[in-house]
Amino acid sequence: MRRTLTVAVATAAALTLGTGVASAEWLYQDILVAGVPNVVGMSEADAVATLESQDIPFTVTNKSGSALTVCNVTDQRDKGYRTETRAEWDSTNQEWDYVEYEIWRGLGLTVVCN
Repeated sequence: MRRTLTVAVATAAALTLGTGVASAEWLYQDILVAGVPNVVGMSEADAVATLESQDIPFTVTNKSGSALTVCNVTDQRDKGYRTETRAEWDSTNQEWDYVEYEIWRGLGLTVVCN
C-alpha cells in the first residue's frame, strides 16, 4: 500500500488552518502553497528576517553584485519537493507498507546588490 503525504511549514499550516501550530505538520500537498509571503522587492536582510520569523526554509540561490552595497531580492521561486520513502509495519495484514513523504524544500531567492 502506498500513501503520499507532505511535510508543510508550520506557518503555512497555521495560516491555512487558522491554528497556532508551533511545529511542522503532516499535511496534504494542496494545503502548502497558501501563506508563503512574497519577499520580492525587500532588502535581503528584511527578506531573511521575514522568512526566518515564519519558519520558512529558504536559500539564496543566486547573488550578484558587490556584497558591500544594498542588496534586494529580485525573484523568489518554489524549490519543489523531495520524496522520502519509509517502511511501516502493518500488524493487521502482517506486511510492510511503504509510505512516501513529500517534503517541501522551501524557497530559492535571487538577490542583486547595487
